[in-house]
Amino acid sequence: MEEQGGVVPVEGARAAGATTATAAAAPVGSGLPVFGHIEFSGSYDGKLEPSGRLIIPVPFRHAFTEGSAYLWPQPDVHVGIYTRLGFNETVDAQLAKVPADMLDPQLRIDIYSNAPQVPIDKQFRLVIPPAIRELVPLGEEIVFAGSIESIRVMTRDTSAQVANKARMFNVMNQGWGGLSTKAAE
Repeated sequence: MEEQGGVVPVEGARAAGATTATAAAAPVGSGLPVFGHIEFSGSYDGKLEPSGRLIIPVPFRHAFTEGSAYLWPQPDVHVGIYTRLGFNETVDAQLAKVPADMLDPQLRIDIYSNAPQVPIDKQFRLVIPPAIRELVPLGEEIVFAGSIESIRVMTRDTSAQVANKARMFNVMNQGWGGLSTKAAE
């Protein structure tokens, strides 16, 4: 099978039995991480409607061009929003850490069974299903926090706790002279 720019064409990859993640991986030399989009960073305030609908903030929309997202709840903490490729790569990386003789063959299926793929409309709105809202009670005022390969949707209180942990980076940075201006070798 011929690769184009380091990527196996989707149609050919599927015909050859490749996973969707393999078929849609970022092109070699594209400068993009394995999860296929620039890293999510920053925090943005938002609203969660009573129906569970929310609008993805503008700085994160670049990654959601396929019209859907995977949701992964961290009970009582946050809901992770992933692109298809980001979710596939995250699951693969986590399962790769488990020794093969200890890996339950059903685990991958169970993970995907508990991660709904939800549609995203043209205004970048999606609905968090009721079952996930029960696991992660968010309330109306929410915060979207970039988490590299995913977006975390959390309450303002949870966001403040995360910000307190991040302040440790400021302590580490005090007195640091910065990066070298020497050319990379």
